[in-house]
Amino acid sequence: MRRIAAIAAVLFVVFSGSGFGQGVQTGAIRGVVKDAQGLVVPGVTVTATSPALQGPRVAVTDTEGAFSVAALPAGDYTVTYELSGFTTVTRKIVVPVGSTVNETIALTAAGIAESINVVGQTPAVITSPVVGANFKHEEIESLATPRTIQGIAQLAPAVNENGPNAQTVVINGAFSFDNVFMVNGVDINDNLFAQPQNLFIEDAIEETQVLTSGISAEYGRFSGGVVNAVTKSGGNTFSGSGRVNLLNPSWTTETPFEVSRGTEHLDVLSRSYEGTFGGPIAKDRLWFFTSGRYANTSNQVTLQLTGIGLTSVDTNKRGELKFTGTVAPNHTIQGGYLTDPRTRTNNSGLQTFIIEPHAEVDRSNPNSYYFTNYHGVVRSNLLVEAQYSERRFQFEGDGGTSTSIVDSPFLSVTQCSCLYNAP
Repeated sequence: MRRIAAIAAVLFVVFSGSGFGQGVQTGAIRGVVKDAQGLVVPGVTVTATSPALQGPRVAVTDTEGAFSVAALPAGDYTVTYELSGFTTVTRKIVVPVGSTVNETIALTAAGIAESINVVGQTPAVITSPVVGANFKHEEIESLATPRTIQGIAQLAPAVNENGPNAQTVVINGAFSFDNVFMVNGVDINDNLFAQPQNLFIEDAIEETQVLTSGISAEYGRFSGGVVNAVTKSGGNTFSGSGRVNLLNPSWTTETPFEVSRGTEHLDVLSRSYEGTFGGPIAKDRLWFFTSGRYANTSNQVTLQLTGIGLTSVDTNKRGELKFTGTVAPNHTIQGGYLTDPRTRTNNSGLQTFIIEPHAEVDRSNPNSYYFTNYHGVVRSNLLVEAQYSERRFQFEGDGGTSTSIVDSPFLSVTQCSCLYNAP
């Protein structure tokens, strides 16, 4: 069994006018408030609210007119700037995961206008050396692209899938095995080929951030890039979704090789089901989110050289449970668990070498993770973040099961690099 545990704690001291790091699962809003003459305005109350946030988050501008609202979950925010004697300004902005949005606000004296309310969303001004892209759930839903982590990553510049192994991506020309994939701060890299494991439910992914250069050292363990996803967390209203995906191998045209061997694709309709549901346990205090995915699909397997067609049945049951709670203003604790057991028939890790059915295996891969994290703003210049996560992954049923010498595998390296007779 392969087991990976990770613990991280970060303490940031934030001073006005200086940059600061942010956790991989949150964003921040910072900026300066000035008056009509361009002079800084201290004492302005800055209030941020969002459907993604439990209760309002409040900050006050300092003597230099600067403010910072840190450890914010990604989402759409309404930010209000208020000070007696000045008009109230309301802005609607988007805070991407892992990014800091900079705001420069101008207040006018009261009497010139009662209030200024910016209804349309203003594009986020993000000042950071980090190069990357963020993709929200709604965008992926409207595109003809795979909804997997690696599928979403390929939408970003400087990313392609020309790695030596299947389902791997190359970021900025680095080795495909040297990227980091994370979901809710949990490292989901495969231990062998460095491709992302399916430790997610597609409909539950809220936002995915693809970082290609200028990446903070806090991520670590990579020379290529970082793909960082967060799942939904529920909210103050109950909501959910349902989806049925249909798959039939016969919908895919046979390759010229399969045609030459007379191999026909299996004509079997398979279905996979996805569902999400979340809402409040206590409004603005405790939210829950749950999601599930069940798939029992029949896939076409065509063996190399011989062109023999086999049916591989892939059974995958995924379930996720996540809680988000605010124990005190500006102090949030989150925890979650996801299980992803998978079984596959006629499936082998040496699939490209197998030339006849006796070399295939029926394999199982129990897979799961859990995590808990804390984000706390102790005071205006002190932010504390900590996370613990653990992931478990196992191979079951791989390799031969017979001790008889006649059931030994035959591997021809010089002629065709092929495997036959037994696993």
